[in-house]
Amino acid sequence: MDFFYNNLNDPQTEIGILAMKNLTQFGAKGELIFLQGIFKDKNPNVRILCAKGLASLGVHNFNTLISALFQEKNKENIEQIKDILINSF
Repeated sequence: MDFFYNNLNDPQTEIGILAMKNLTQFGAKGELIFLQGIFKDKNPNVRILCAKGLASLGVHNFNTLISALFQEKNKENIEQIKDILINSF
């Protein structure tokens, strides 16, 4: 799983998206990785992929994404998380 998490930050966007999709296949362990990434990772691209991963895992992550929205400092990520919330649930 570390391999996939490390590839979330790949300069090629497609690699990051594939890594995120692969992490969703790990169930609760993948969800935990996304939770840690969305709140602790310094890279805004990793944080947004973690938000997308959480959204893809189900509506039970809605409150987590709301919390992430209020903690996010990157303006672009704020808009993307809003879009995720509106379009995913």
